[in-house]
Amino acid sequence: MLASSHREIAMNLQIRLDLEERQTPFILEWSPPDLDRLTRRARAVMQWCRLCHQRARGRRALRRMSDTILRDIGITRIEALREARKPFWKA
Repeated sequence: MLASSHREIAMNLQIRLDLEERQTPFILEWSPPDLDRLTRRARAVMQWCRLCHQRARGRRALRRMSDTILRDIGITRIEALREARKPFWKA
């Protein structure tokens, strides 16, 4: 009787270990090249966000500029408004 209960405990323990191995998070299975690729993509997204923010800020500034300042930088009011109306994601 005692031997069979030890066997059952050992089998249950083995089943639990097998299940734990299958439930290992995938992050632990990533290799450094995968992490490098993820880092490069994250940096590219951040760079794109910064660019979009700069565009939006510049276009707001164009909207507020006076005709004198616009003439100094060589664009007309119509060109400035056309540029200012573009969405931030368009170049």
